[in-house]
Amino acid sequence: MYRYLLILLLLFTACDSGEKIGVADKGIKDFKVERYMGEWHEVARIDNRFERGLTRVTARYYRDSEGRIRVVNRGWNAEKNKWKEARGWIRTTEVSGRLRVSFFRPFYSDYRVLQVEEDYRYALVGGSRRNYLWILSREEEIPEDLVEEYTEKARELGYEVDRLIFFNK
Repeated sequence: MYRYLLILLLLFTACDSGEKIGVADKGIKDFKVERYMGEWHEVARIDNRFERGLTRVTARYYRDSEGRIRVVNRGWNAEKNKWKEARGWIRTTEVSGRLRVSFFRPFYSDYRVLQVEEDYRYALVGGSRRNYLWILSREEEIPEDLVEEYTEKARELGYEVDRLIFFNK
């Protein structure tokens, strides 16, 4: 039994690639999770294994019947000519803007809302590793000056912004 748990732990550790960056306790001040709920469109991302090849990606945050925060990520896979969907669970933390996300319970990853506009129409979200970064919008497009601002902020925080893939640009 312990051998299987050790193997599972080693596999999970091997899947978590990328260098950690110093945003462990960073997030935006006064983050309001209820205002963050709803649908977000991916404007840009650093490609990752679970979204590779997907376009028209959205993330929809909502509360289920028990009041838990859930997320449904959905993207179009043109090669397979079908939608791919992943459902997850969200936990808030004591750090404003830091969310714990799980698509494979009981394993959670930390994500930070690094910047969000006052009206919660646009957001910059990153992981604890340099290779997880998203620019999100309530609509499919975002003002170019905001893309530049978010990209520069992410660069200053240590994210690999040269690897960003932009959609609808």
